[in-house]
Amino acid sequence: LLDMSGLTLPDFLRHAAKAFPDLGIYYVREDGTTDRQLYPELMKEAESLAFGLQQSGYKAGDKAMIATESNRETINCLWACFLCGIIPTILQPPVSLADDSPAAVKMKNVFYQLDNPLVISSKPIIGGGKEFSDCTKLFSELPKSDKGEIIKPSPDDLAFIQFSSGSTGEPKGILLTHQNLKVNMNSIATGLNLNHQDNTGNWMPLYHDMGLIGYHLTPIFYTHSQYHIETIDFIKNPSLWLDTMSNARISVTGCPNFGLAVVLRHLKRKTNVPEWDFSPMKAMLNGAEPISVKIME
Repeated sequence: LLDMSGLTLPDFLRHAAKAFPDLGIYYVREDGTTDRQLYPELMKEAESLAFGLQQSGYKAGDKAMIATESNRETINCLWACFLCGIIPTILQPPVSLADDSPAAVKMKNVFYQLDNPLVISSKPIIGGGKEFSDCTKLFSELPKSDKGEIIKPSPDDLAFIQFSSGSTGEPKGILLTHQNLKVNMNSIATGLNLNHQDNTGNWMPLYHDMGLIGYHLTPIFYTHSQYHIETIDFIKNPSLWLDTMSNARISVTGCPNFGLAVVLRHLKRKTNVPEWDFSPMKAMLNGAEPISVKIME
């Protein structure tokens, strides 16, 4: 693995972009085709957003809530924040803040806990009132610039806030430093014996630990390509995950137990099962909730 002493998240993306310019992120569309974003492209797009945010007056240490509706928007915003020192959190975008849906309740709670942070969304979020709308910027309208300063944080600086679900009370913000994330990612890379030829596959949302740290940040930390399916597309068509595993030669994937149950129910309804090839698979992870031995078998 890399000599990690003194390195932070921006260093890992910079290394991935420079040392492995042919590797990157593949966003799987509903029809199974992919939209490719190589790591140098991610670096360039995130830098442009970071410099634009700086020129708009945002500075290192400010807080941001990312509640966008596509993985590429979420990832670009996340790295823009890392590069200019803004402290992000990723949340499920609610349809409206005027109802009592779990996503709406959590977003309102987090908004007030972070004391009116920048909110980045894909489309207007209604029902939040003037205080909320004043803090909200649409992804499509975010400023961009080719001039600015990439912040150089220290390993012990706060990088990201991961909020608990809030199902047993108000959501609690877990403060993750660059060092915290490095230790976590190093453990994952070591435990799975990752190498640069691996491809990881994911349909978990990026506001989920497994989706974000396991299938997005770790593939940049220990550089290999990563494939992401939008969660809603998997729910509508679980075969999309299996198709991607086979076509992209995915070596590491996984999800909570319920996702595997969804796949099994889906397969029981299929009359023609494709000749999928899962031979490159070296690990299918199951976590985040109780695991059924029967389902795994």
